[in-house]
Amino acid sequence: MAIYTKTGDAGTTALFDGTRVPKNSLRVNTYGTFDELNAQVSVCEKLVVSPDNKHVLHTLQ
Repeated sequence: MAIYTKTGDAGTTALFDGTRVPKNSLRVNTYGTFDELNAQVSVCEKLVVSPDNKHVLHTLQ
């Protein structure tokens, strides 16, 4: 199943505010890095046993 946005990309991506930036921009890279970090923190929170550590990870997330 193909999904098309019908806007093309020319190597850019749209941000939430409508601004278009290069896909390799520091801002887009930073969003991706934080998203990956948040996913890993979530996994840790689910696996940790200590209620105190679970609370810290939940708060961090």
